[in-house]
Amino acid sequence: MWRLSHLARNCKILLLSVTPMIDKAEEILSILNLILDVNHQFDTSFFLIEDDFRRSIMGRISYLNSNQYRAKVIEEGVTLEGCSVKVVPSYMDGYQLEAYKKIDINNLDDSVYR
Repeated sequence: MWRLSHLARNCKILLLSVTPMIDKAEEILSILNLILDVNHQFDTSFFLIEDDFRRSIMGRISYLNSNQYRAKVIEEGVTLEGCSVKVVPSYMDGYQLEAYKKIDINNLDDSVYR
C-alpha cells in the first residue's frame, strides 16, 4: 500500500480509518507515512517530541466526530471462508466490464502489480 500511494502523482489521497492505532500511539506514524512525501517520512522506531509531531502533521489530518447515535447500521454481505470481514459483491457488466477488462490487460506489466 505504501508503494502504491507513492507511485501516484498529481493525486490527492483520501485515507479513511476507523481505528488508526491498535496497541501503541507510535502506530499512527506508519499510517501517516502513507500520505507524506518520501522525503518527509517519519522514523517509526521512535516517537517525536509533541511540538515537532504537531508541526509535521498540521493541515494533513482532519477528524470527524462519530454520528453513531443517528446512523442505522445495516448488516449486509457474506463472510468468506478464512476471512473475518463481510464482503458485498459488486458485479460489473456491459460497458463497465469491457472497460475494466481493457485496463486490466493493458496493465499486466505495470510495476504496481509486481
